[in-house]
Amino acid sequence: MAKVKAKKDEFDIITKAQVEKMIDVAGAGADTLRKRMQNAGIALMVLSVKHPKDAVELANTLPERLGKGINFNAFAKWLMIKGGFQLSGDKKGFISHKGEKWMREHIAEARKVQWIDFAPPAEFKGFDFNTALHELLDKAGKMAKKEGKDAELVSIDTDMLEVVKQLLEPNGKVKAEGAMALVQRLAA
Repeated sequence: MAKVKAKKDEFDIITKAQVEKMIDVAGAGADTLRKRMQNAGIALMVLSVKHPKDAVELANTLPERLGKGINFNAFAKWLMIKGGFQLSGDKKGFISHKGEKWMREHIAEARKVQWIDFAPPAEFKGFDFNTALHELLDKAGKMAKKEGKDAELVSIDTDMLEVVKQLLEPNGKVKAEGAMALVQRLAA
């Protein structure tokens, strides 16, 4: 009779060190990818001097070749502003570039400015102080319950935490008695 090997639980296989290594590799990969993109943009500029049609054709293949992991809009904007490539009127692809003279005059500047700098800033989604304060209080409450080695990494004045919790009603309004407790705690 053949022995059946017990399968290991996949949740017991991986260690923190292994995950840290994966994160480090991913971060290094992202840096490498940004550098490779920059090099590809410079190479397109160089190619466009002697082989303009080939450079435009290759520039137009980038969105499909790069996939969804790249902010192509940022790269396309860099390619237009610093790389001298020009979009069609319907903005569906590159149709030409600014010519050999322009490329030669601007390639040094293009090397200095990273394409990723053309990515739009993250959209501001607003800020709700009461929500943020309640989330902070909840997190502090959970952190105050840590034990063992984790507890050594937590620094919370639990008395102050309780006073601040007493200060607020669930709807975020200030309680008068809570305000007095906070004043007394701060004066101590």
